[in-house]
Amino acid sequence: NRAVAVDPSDDRPLKNIVNLMKRKQKLAELNNVLVRVIKEFPKANWAYNEYASLHVRLSEFTQAADIYEKSFAADSTNIEAIFLKAEVYLMADMRQEAEEEFQRYLQYAPNSVAARANLGQVYARQRRIEEALREFGFVREQEPGNPATYFNLASVYYQTNDLMRAASYLDTADA
Repeated sequence: NRAVAVDPSDDRPLKNIVNLMKRKQKLAELNNVLVRVIKEFPKANWAYNEYASLHVRLSEFTQAADIYEKSFAADSTNIEAIFLKAEVYLMADMRQEAEEEFQRYLQYAPNSVAARANLGQVYARQRRIEEALREFGFVREQEPGNPATYFNLASVYYQTNDLMRAASYLDTADA
């Protein structure tokens, strides 16, 4: 708090206060500090991200998504906010919104393995098998040793009742 008083234009001490409150599980105080930081530093996307993360912990997914959008608006080079917003929608099983946000993120980072894997998850949940296979195929090409990819492919083939292929991908994932 003394460091904040020494240089009110420096938000680094506030980051430390936020981290301390997170560790001590002081959610109400954390909420108040983050609201204050966002008012004082409207371009501090880290504060928006922390505030959104707090709402995720409270299972307030639509509020978290709105805050991630504000984070992106505060700094349009912060494309991570779009990815985090998409993940929030995926956690909330808001499939259409998640799909739109992952596709939006891929416009900025077309080779993102994580975004394509999550988009594949969205397609699999929507039972859009061809699109899910396309996304998981991209992920498999980029990260051939990732067992999660083979598990996801097995899951998609299980949905299509292609049990032989599903078992083959599960064996690969297990290996």
